[in-house]
Amino acid sequence: MASLGLTIRHPVKLILKPPAQLTSAGLFTTGPDQLGVTQWTHDGYGRLTGAITIGIAAGLPRPHFRRVLAHEFGHALLAQAGPAKVSPVVAEGFSEALALEHLRGSGAGAVERQIAAQMIASEDPLYGGGLRLVAFAVDRYGLKAVLHALETGRAAAVGLR
Repeated sequence: MASLGLTIRHPVKLILKPPAQLTSAGLFTTGPDQLGVTQWTHDGYGRLTGAITIGIAAGLPRPHFRRVLAHEFGHALLAQAGPAKVSPVVAEGFSEALALEHLRGSGAGAVERQIAAQMIASEDPLYGGGLRLVAFAVDRYGLKAVLHALETGRAAAVGLR
């Protein structure tokens, strides 16, 4: 992420455990297909309290792990900006766009290219639809400019809402 010029300025706790353990710990809540989650809390003033926690299912093949970690990193970037300033579609789309940029920029092999193609073709309205929406803005304005717009509550400045 540093090569993309992206940093998280807040403490982050990374948890790698089998999905069943992440579920029993209350991190995974959406079902057996969940591979990662990012959790955080804000106080009444919109400031982060405690560490940002990223939970990832242990045992993923390296390309899949990298995709999940980059996606969750996207959520952590948005979390440090304050309480939700973007819609769920834009939040998931940004996180997917970051994962896509990471996969493409790291000497992508055949597996990474296949994962990227699946991400782009996804029919899921939140993940695939969000990715296609945000990817257009990233292609036009750049990843850092899109993040800055989302962090400052100006998503419309990069064609998002």
